[in-house]
Amino acid sequence: MNRLEPLYVAEQIMKAIEALGKEGQRLENDKLIEAKANAMGEYDKALGVAVAALKLEGESISIIDKVEKGRCADLLIKKIVAEEVLKSHYSKLERLEAMLNGLQSANRYLSVIDTRTD
Repeated sequence: MNRLEPLYVAEQIMKAIEALGKEGQRLENDKLIEAKANAMGEYDKALGVAVAALKLEGESISIIDKVEKGRCADLLIKKIVAEEVLKSHYSKLERLEAMLNGLQSANRYLSVIDTRTD
């Protein structure tokens, strides 16, 4: 089938719309934003508590930040992963929207050609 046949373009438009819908559902189902917020909150809370504990113990201010970031590294990893998953999701949505826009433009072009040949 020719890639510029109206039926093919229409099928591709429907697939793109379906993919956009699924990706939109993923945002709701996976609760990506909530996961990012929770990961950030857990990291910040753990770091704050740990820094306060070291200050109470009389540790030097210059090493507290480095020591506690090391101790909270697992939470930092979760935070970074949650941020990147959400960025990836938005990037995929943008790609799908661009693809749909291109297909819709091709469809309009084919409609114009079709009316000229009638």
